[in-house]
Amino acid sequence: MKNSLKLSVQKVFYAFSFILAGLSSFGQVITYPTYSSRANENLEIAQIEHNEYNTIISYVYRADNQYVKGGWFNINPEIKIRESAGNKIYSLLRAEGVKLAPERTNCDYGGQIFSFRLIFPRIHNDIQRIDIIECSSSNCFNFYGVDISSLSISKTSEDLSFKQFRRDYNYFAVYDSESSTWSEWKPGENTFVLNYNSNNDIAHYQGNGELVIYRRVSNVEEATTSSGDHYQILNALDENGTRFQFQFFDDVEIGLKLIYGNVMVQFAYL
Repeated sequence: MKNSLKLSVQKVFYAFSFILAGLSSFGQVITYPTYSSRANENLEIAQIEHNEYNTIISYVYRADNQYVKGGWFNINPEIKIRESAGNKIYSLLRAEGVKLAPERTNCDYGGQIFSFRLIFPRIHNDIQRIDIIECSSSNCFNFYGVDISSLSISKTSEDLSFKQFRRDYNYFAVYDSESSTWSEWKPGENTFVLNYNSNNDIAHYQGNGELVIYRRVSNVEEATTSSGDHYQILNALDENGTRFQFQFFDDVEIGLKLIYGNVMVQFAYL
């Protein structure tokens, strides 16, 4: 049953792969990842993609032949990605091509093929295997031990040295050096353009519409934190000559730490 499903859905998957390729051209992709087990024989993982902000799982579902019209299916909105060998959990952001419970996607006949995508926050770079948990019943769309190691070993950071690109963040927090504590995350749109001009300066588009240019005065250095988070760091001056340190992390949930004196502001995409 498992092998016959995989052979049939591969034909369908390749038929719409050009659409997926257009959506995934700026990310890392693995097709038909291996896994330890699954709870429902009618569902297959066709593709997993990492882009800058999200992990996107593309599925192919075959309507159950035991029903005259194939029955129905949906996705529990509480579905999560869980690190197989750790405690990191990522909740669903949205679904495309399938309805969320209690609504239903109705089938027309047994064996009908459907494709849909689930979008999650981008999972951490060092995760090798994941579980996808929809619910606790025996017929849920659960997968266990999904191997994504080929995504994890690929380099995900962009070189800050020369190429111009931007980073968008929607939250920020401020570190209080006196109490050694961080504030709560606050919503705020901030965009940074790296290598903004011929001097490779940094442009900061603030949420109020103001633009600040930081004059780059150092080379880019790379390092990894004790918890395995890779970052690149450089120094730049504002128009008043104040020296800022920019610490850009590959993981957008950590984002950017902007450091000057005893002040530290963290920007992240959450």
